[in-house]
Amino acid sequence: MYDVSQNVSKTTLNFKAASLACCIQDDDRGYAGGLDKSVHALDLNRGTSKVIGSHASGVSCLSWCPQYNVLFSGSWDSNVSCWDTRTSNPSKSLSAGGKVYSMSLTDSRLVFTTSNHQILVYDIRNLAAPEQQRESPLKHQVKYLSNKSDFY
Repeated sequence: MYDVSQNVSKTTLNFKAASLACCIQDDDRGYAGGLDKSVHALDLNRGTSKVIGSHASGVSCLSWCPQYNVLFSGSWDSNVSCWDTRTSNPSKSLSAGGKVYSMSLTDSRLVFTTSNHQILVYDIRNLAAPEQQRESPLKHQVKYLSNKSDFY
């Protein structure tokens, strides 16, 4: 993690395998996941991590939802998990039907893309079933999905 204004490294964390995704909860806490199949809670001040859960395959994307204090993790195991970060069990697991490549959040929507060219939209307040499920109109696979609030 870098302090961009001073161009200095603040902390470095090492994992057993490549990290593919990370997100920040606040100035003190973040999350990471990757090829080790684990979801890690990061203490950014101490430079430590703790495994809070895992998937059956690599973790490809993470999104923190401050409105509901939950973490969403997408994986190549074709699932999206919703984590109460105080426990090590997902509070909800969504079947994606294909490897999850990317996800994005708004105040009330979770959107993710899969390896079978699907785009799924869930209302975060009701994760029982997708609000929308569409086939991507794009010729090539969607590898990155974002809303403009992801950019500062």
